[in-house]
Amino acid sequence: MLRFSLELFALGSLSYWGAQTGKGSMKVLLAIGSPLIVAIVWGVFGSPRSHVQLSTPIHILL
Repeated sequence: MLRFSLELFALGSLSYWGAQTGKGSMKVLLAIGSPLIVAIVWGVFGSPRSHVQLSTPIHILL
């Protein structure tokens, strides 16, 4: 439960960063796009049930 909460907090933080960083329509794009890209990368490469297994050092970096 703690890991899931931390993942949601990280995605929310990325969304907040995108909303504060961008100007105009870029705000919406960054607020939605940055957490979406990170979630996809994590789901494909980093999650424990992913089909692509990375070596330990690269997995730790991710």
